[in-house]
Amino acid sequence: MRNETRQNVVYWLSIITFIISTLMLFGFIAAQTYVRWKINQNFSFLGGFELEALTFLVLGQITALAYIHRAER
Repeated sequence: MRNETRQNVVYWLSIITFIISTLMLFGFIAAQTYVRWKINQNFSFLGGFELEALTFLVLGQITALAYIHRAER
């Protein structure tokens, strides 16, 4: 496998990982908002500060990927 091909695979794998994690974050937020609005205001899919931690981790992932791929593309 050539170095350029390997870089493209890593680039697209990181982009796909970013998209999946962002969609999961927004899915959790939308599901929790819907359940709290319609069913039970005290319900939480992720208790405590896990949703905030997940949001912080996704933003960290975005920052890290932007920093890593800024020179490549």
